[in-house]
Amino acid sequence: MQATIREKLASCDIDVPVLALGGGTIDPKPPSAEMTDDFEELWEFVCAAQPLDTTRIQPFEGADVKWQKIIDAKESAEAQAKAALIYFVVMLKVALLVVSLFWRHFLVPKWLAVLMLNFTGVYDELIIVFLFVKWVGPSDVYYSALHSYKMWLEPKVGVYVDQLRAAAAPYLSQITSKAKPKAE
Repeated sequence: MQATIREKLASCDIDVPVLALGGGTIDPKPPSAEMTDDFEELWEFVCAAQPLDTTRIQPFEGADVKWQKIIDAKESAEAQAKAALIYFVVMLKVALLVVSLFWRHFLVPKWLAVLMLNFTGVYDELIIVFLFVKWVGPSDVYYSALHSYKMWLEPKVGVYVDQLRAAAAPYLSQITSKAKPKAE
């Protein structure tokens, strides 16, 4: 059996223990005095072995996980395609919301602003923006904003954003290295 293993795996340079744990028969049958309990031998081998390093173990990705990734990628592509079609309308709604919040906060008299639920602090604006995003659809708002950035802003400010990221990279790596828990 060892010769067969070494023949199939050329890089194998150790003797691999072969244990019969059931289901097979040996022909001719060995004498019962020489038979060993292979389950007991396996347990002793496992107990005597060095512990394995599992700090960098990768999770098993079966067919279900792979199919889920394919479905998620498809849904993301569909959402991005939809956003490419509706981004102008969504961004127009966002602009109208920002203008109305500005108008409500700065241009309306205080007594009328209270009637429009304009309280001190930012909580009322956050609630309105949350309800707006919920109404339009979170993925539609996100992908529309991303699409409009890629279409209109990135060609003009992309170089400056890349320079800013390059300048901030050492500081960000220091922050992220301090935030990671140390392995014990």
